[in-house]
Amino acid sequence: MGARGPLLLQDFFLHEKLAQFNRERIPERIVHAKGTGACLAHMTDLIERFYSAFQNLDAKGMAECYHDRIVFEDPAFGILHGERARNMWRMLCASAKDLNIEYSDVSVEKNAGTANWTADYTFRRTGRKVHNVISAEFVFEDGKIIRHTDLFDLHSWAKQALGAKGFLIGGTSFFRKKLQQQTNRLLMDFESKNISPQVL
Repeated sequence: MGARGPLLLQDFFLHEKLAQFNRERIPERIVHAKGTGACLAHMTDLIERFYSAFQNLDAKGMAECYHDRIVFEDPAFGILHGERARNMWRMLCASAKDLNIEYSDVSVEKNAGTANWTADYTFRRTGRKVHNVISAEFVFEDGKIIRHTDLFDLHSWAKQALGAKGFLIGGTSFFRKKLQQQTNRLLMDFESKNISPQVL
């Protein structure tokens, strides 16, 4: 009740005041008014820097995108922690001959992100051409990638890399286990020859 009687929504001046109030940009009324957009842009840039470095076989640049407590997982290597995850990329970049990397569909939301990428190369053991299609999942912490999971069809990879043998056994858990044992032995051998004890 006002001094001049009841206040009605039809009152012109009240409409104007409500409209003005609604147009005001008050930080306290905006959820995450600062930082959200910048944070998402940073995480997008982080993924793009990771794959751009991979395209240039820049293992150092890739490693800089990882958190100290990085956990990496894929069907070929299994689970790798910390410096071993970085050393895997160092090994792959050092041994690459005709590797071509393409990435696309980078997406981030909150503290996680995804991307798709492909790797085209010659599998040296058999000389067969491989076109591997990978879906990557990321979790971020402290502005770095703390969890990186690469998903791909191991059976499809085995058929391309190994031919008939891969077609027969590439989809089995036995093959996955044996492959991970072999790749981890290669990684250990690379670390013993190329990585200083202070880094390991």
